[in-house]
Amino acid sequence: MKELVTVEVAPATPASPVVHNDIDALKRGWVAPFLLHLHQMLRRESAKILRWTEDGMAFQILDKEAMTKHILPKYFKNKNFASFQRQLNYFGFRKWSKARAQFPTYSRQHFTRDNYDEMALVKRQSKKSRKRKNTDAAEEQEAKRPAIQPVWVANDKCKPILPRVQVADEPSLKVTVPSYVHSPAHVEDVPVTSSFGNVSPLPEMHSPLMPMAMYPVMHMPSSPLQLIPVISPTRKISQGCKLPSLRELSFSNVLTPAPQPMAKRETMNLRVCTTAALVALGAVMPQVFGCTMIAVGRNATADGSTMLAHTDDAGGGAADLRVVRVPAATHPEGSMRPVYFFQGGYPRLVSNERGPEYQPKDEQKLHEPLGHIPQVERTYAYFDQDYGMMNEVQLSMAESTCGAKTIGWPSNLPYGKNMFGIGELSKVALERCATARCAIQTMGDLAVKHGFYSDTSGTPENPLYMDSAESLAIADRTGEAWIFHVLTGKDNTSAVWAAQRVPDNHVTAVANGFVIREMDLDDKDNFMASDNVVSFAEEMGWWNKEMGDKIDFTYAYGFVDTSPIRPLYVGRRVWRVFDVVAPSLKLDSTLGTFTQYATYPFSVQPDKPVELTTIMDLLRDYYQGTEYDMSKGLAAGPFGSPIRWDGPTKGVLGGWERPISMFRTVYSFVLQARSHLPDAIGGVTWYGQGTPHSSVYVPFACGQNEVPKEYLTGKQSEFNQQSAWWAFDFVNNWSLLRFDVISQDVRAKMNELQDAAIANRKKWEEDALALNDTNEISKFLEEKSNAFASDVISQWWSLAWQLVSKFTDGYIVTGELAGEMKTLGYPEWWLKMSEFSKWPGKTFSPRDDVRQEMILLGTLSADAEPQHIKEIESASHAGVSFAQIIGGICVGFVVGAGVVMYMERSRRAGYRRRAPKPAARRLKQTRIWHWETTAQHIDSSSYSGHYDRACRGGGRSAGGAQAMIVEVGSRTQECFYEYVRTKRTAFLKIGVLDSMDQYDIRLKAYGPFQEAPTEDDVSMDFFDQMITTQRDEVSNDVQHNGFNFESEHRGGWYKFCLDNFHSNYDGKVVEFYTKFDLSNEDDLGHEDELEEYAKKEHIEKVTSSLEHLKELLELIQSEQDYYKSRERRHRRTLESSKSRIMWYTALEIGMLAVMYAFQSWLMHKWFNDRGYLTRQWA
Repeated sequence: MKELVTVEVAPATPASPVVHNDIDALKRGWVAPFLLHLHQMLRRESAKILRWTEDGMAFQILDKEAMTKHILPKYFKNKNFASFQRQLNYFGFRKWSKARAQFPTYSRQHFTRDNYDEMALVKRQSKKSRKRKNTDAAEEQEAKRPAIQPVWVANDKCKPILPRVQVADEPSLKVTVPSYVHSPAHVEDVPVTSSFGNVSPLPEMHSPLMPMAMYPVMHMPSSPLQLIPVISPTRKISQGCKLPSLRELSFSNVLTPAPQPMAKRETMNLRVCTTAALVALGAVMPQVFGCTMIAVGRNATADGSTMLAHTDDAGGGAADLRVVRVPAATHPEGSMRPVYFFQGGYPRLVSNERGPEYQPKDEQKLHEPLGHIPQVERTYAYFDQDYGMMNEVQLSMAESTCGAKTIGWPSNLPYGKNMFGIGELSKVALERCATARCAIQTMGDLAVKHGFYSDTSGTPENPLYMDSAESLAIADRTGEAWIFHVLTGKDNTSAVWAAQRVPDNHVTAVANGFVIREMDLDDKDNFMASDNVVSFAEEMGWWNKEMGDKIDFTYAYGFVDTSPIRPLYVGRRVWRVFDVVAPSLKLDSTLGTFTQYATYPFSVQPDKPVELTTIMDLLRDYYQGTEYDMSKGLAAGPFGSPIRWDGPTKGVLGGWERPISMFRTVYSFVLQARSHLPDAIGGVTWYGQGTPHSSVYVPFACGQNEVPKEYLTGKQSEFNQQSAWWAFDFVNNWSLLRFDVISQDVRAKMNELQDAAIANRKKWEEDALALNDTNEISKFLEEKSNAFASDVISQWWSLAWQLVSKFTDGYIVTGELAGEMKTLGYPEWWLKMSEFSKWPGKTFSPRDDVRQEMILLGTLSADAEPQHIKEIESASHAGVSFAQIIGGICVGFVVGAGVVMYMERSRRAGYRRRAPKPAARRLKQTRIWHWETTAQHIDSSSYSGHYDRACRGGGRSAGGAQAMIVEVGSRTQECFYEYVRTKRTAFLKIGVLDSMDQYDIRLKAYGPFQEAPTEDDVSMDFFDQMITTQRDEVSNDVQHNGFNFESEHRGGWYKFCLDNFHSNYDGKVVEFYTKFDLSNEDDLGHEDELEEYAKKEHIEKVTSSLEHLKELLELIQSEQDYYKSRERRHRRTLESSKSRIMWYTALEIGMLAVMYAFQSWLMHKWFNDRGYLTRQWA
C-alpha cells in the first residue's frame, strides 16, 4: 500500500540505503555536508519559503523561486534547484505525491527535525548501488507477483492501479505503516470482495496532509470501462506508466485520459498512449464539466429583479428531457422523506411521493432510496429536472459542477458512505425554504450530517476529482443572491460547505470552478460556512494560520490545476460573462482560473443595468465578435459552424474553446425573482430546451401547477414531433448544413418569438395584478404561459419544415419560378485553401499547342503542367547532361570536403574565442574604449544627458576628479561643460601629448550659468590663457596651469574650450584634467551639506549593501574558479581529440571520394546500357 501513495523525485530514484551497522555509524559521527547545510537551512530560513511538517518527519518547499534565488546560494555552490533535487535523490529522499501534500514535500529515514544524531546514518549512494538496488527490488517484486494476471488489462505495459488478487496458498498481505502516519490508529483492515474472487485486505491510511478519502478501499469494478485511469491526486507512476497531463488532451476528453507508457527518465508523447481507452470513454466524458451559471443582484438589473441563469450541458449521455412540476404537499406528523440517487437517462426517478409525472408507468419499478430523513408538515411546489429550479415562493437555484481535493460516493455503492447529492439537496431546500439563507443552512446541515457525494465522482480506482464538488447559485424574493459550494468531508463522509453573498449591484459567474476566495467568517451578512471549514483544512495541511487570518476557500479545497486546459475551460467563460456586462474593466481573457491564486474577482459591477435579454444572449454565446469566435477559422468549416463535437482525438494534442452555448446543452433557463411583486407574479422561469443559440425561452409562472405536454414528452432515442426538445434539436442540427445562411433564418424567428414572449409576459402581469385571489392569478398565468409555450413549439416545427424545403442539396429555394432557386457556393478563403484552387494540377495533359492556348485564354493555370510531359522532357535531355553530372559530383566532393574542414576549424576557433584574454590585452581594449567614448561626447555639438551626468559626478565630492584625452584639429576648438558646486574651487591641469606643431593649446572658460548654457548664453570668457607643454613630456608630468576664482559664490555651469585656432596643423592630442576641491573643509555649500546628510542617513544601508555585495563577489569568485577548472578540463579534452578528428576527417574525405567514384561508374554504366550516350554523340 505504501507503494501506492508515494512518488519518487525522479522515476529512477532507488530506495534509501540500508545501514548494516548503526552503532558503528553513530560512533563515526560523520555527517555529509549537504545534510548539515540542509538542516541549517530548515532551521534558520523563513517558514514562508520552506519548513518542517508538523511532526518533523519531512520538510516542505512553499516557494521554489524564492528558495532558488535567496536561500540556495547561501548554503550550496550549485545554486540551481535541479542540482539540489538531484542531491536529494542521491541521499535517498522521497518526494510525497501531490495527493498527500499541497506543496513539494520530501522525507528520509533518519533525517528529522529533532534527532540530529541519526543523520550520520544517511549516506550518499553510488550510481552502481542505486542501480543494483533497483534491480533487486524489481526482481523481488516480480517474484511476489501472482501467476495469473487479470484478463481485463488490455495493455501489459500500462496497467491501472488495482488491488492484487490473493492466491489461495499465498499468505495475507502485511502492511507496514509509513513513517508519516502518527499512530497505528490511522490504519484499519477493511475486507473487500468482488466477483473476481477474494481480495487481500487493504489499509485505509491518512496523514495530516491528506484525507482518508484519497486512499479509497480498492473495489473490483464490474466492467473494463471502470479500469481506465483518470487524472486524480491519488494516482502514481506505477509499472513504468504515467497518466497524461491535461495539456496532452483536447477539451472533449480532458476528463478521461488513458494511461501512457513512460520511459525511466523521459516522458513520451501521448501518441504512445492506449487509444482504446479514449474510445471506450467516449460515452461518459461529456457528462463532466457540464454547466455554466450566472447570478445577478437586484440593483444590477434594469427591472429590480434578482436573476439566475443555468445551462445543463451534460448531454453526452441520454437524459430525461422532462421538466416536471412537483406539487405542494402536506405530510402527517412523524413521516419520513426518502432520499434518492438520481440515475442518468430516462426515467431519472420512479416514485410515488413526487407527483404524477414520477409515478410508475409501463411497468416501471420503484427506485430504492438511499435513506430517509424526517419530513416536514408542508412542502412547497417547485419545477424540477436534473436539479431543482424554482419553487412557488420564488426561491431559485442554478447549478455548476466543480472540482475539489476530496471525493465521495453514494451509499448504494459498496465503497460509498453518503446520502445526499446536489440534486436531492436542492430539492429538499426548495420544498422547505422561502429564503436563500434558509436553503443554504438546510442543505449544509444535511450534507454534514448525512454525507455529500457528487454524481460524477467516478470510482475509487478512477476517481474524478475534477467533478467531486458542486456549486449552486441561490436567490429569493427578498432580493438576496448567494453562491454555495459543497464538497465531501473527511474519510468519504460528511461534508464541508461555504457560501458568499453576491453584492446587490454585482454580477458573478461559476463555470465548473470554485469562486469563493477569502472568507470573513465574522461577517455573517455576507458569509456562511460549516463549522469545520477551517479546522478540516488545517488538519489536512491545505491551510494554516501563517497563510492569513481569512481562509481562502478555493485555495484550500479546490482541485489543483496543473495544465492550461482546465483553467481556460473554466476561466474563459467567466471572463466572457464579466466582459459582456462590464467591458470597461478590460479583463484579460488569457488568464484562466486557478485554484492556487485568483485571476478574476468574485463578482463585478456592470457598466449599465443588466436586461433580461442580456442574460439570455449570454446563454446563447459562442464568443461572437471576439478572437475566440467559434464560427470563425478552419475548424468552423466553409459555413462557419460554431459546433465542435466531442470524441477521441486519436492522440493529437490540442483543444477547442469551450463556449457557454454548446451542442450538448440539454436545457437552460433564466430565473427571475422580484421582491416588489406577489409570489405568483414575481417568480418567472424562462425555460428553453436544446442548444441555447437556437432555442426560445418561454415563461412559466412559479405558482402554476402544470406545464405543457410538449415539455413532458420525448426520449432522445425516439424522434417525436410532439416533443419540444426534438423541435429545437432538429432545427439546430439542420442549420449545421449551412450555418452561415440557415442560422440567419433561425435567429430571425427566435428573436421574433422571444420578443413576443417578453411582451406577452409583461401584459399578462399587468392583467394579473388586477386579480385579487392568488389561485386566480396562478391559474390565469398558467393558461397564458402554457398556451404560448405550445404555440412556440408549433411555430418552431413549421420553421423546421420550411428550412427543410428551403435549404436542400446546397440550394436555396424560395419559390417555384426559375429565378427563385440559387446556390451560394463556397466562400473565397475556403476555395483558396482547398483542392479547388489546385485542380486539375497534374491530372490533365492536353497536347502542347492546346495547353498553351488554354493558358493564354486564362482557362488553365501555367502551374498546371502535366507530370508526364516534364518526365519526357527530362528524359530527352538526360544524355546531354551526363558530363554535367560528372562535374556536379566533383564539385559536390570538393564542397563537402570544404564544409567538413570549415566546421572543424570553426570549432577550434570558437574555443579560442572562449579562452580568457591576457590582462595586458584587456587593459588596452578598455583604455581605447574609454578614449573613444569620451571623444564621442566631446565631439558632439551639444552635451548629451549621459555626458551631463558624467560631468556632474566629477564635482560631487572633495577630491573628485576626471581626466579626458581629446584630439583637436587645426583652427578648431573642442568644448565641454562642467557643473561646479557652491563654495568649491576648480583646478585644471592641461597638457599637449602629441602635436605636429608647437606643444601648446589655448584654454578658455565661460560662466557661471544657472542652467546648462547654449551658444547664445555664452557672452564673455573670464579666463583665456595659452598653455605650453614641453616636447616629449608624458601626460603625468606635463606643464600645467591652475587658476582660482570665487566659486564659493559663483557655483553653477561652466563652459571650457580647448582652442587651436592659432595652428594650421591637425592632430594635437590634449590631456585635460579637472578637479574641484573645497576651500574650507568645514565650510560646505548647499549641495555638499545635502550629500553629507544623505551619507549619514543611509550609511547603515550602504554598509549592509556592501557586505551583501562582498558575499556576492565571493560567490562570483567561486563560480569563476569552477568555470576556469572546467575550461582547463575542456581544453585538455579538445587537444587530445584533435589528432583523432584529423584522422576522422581524412577517412571521411576518402570514403566520400570512393562513394562518388562508384556513383559515377554506376550512372555511366546505366546510361551506356540504355544507349543514351550513343544517341547523344551520334
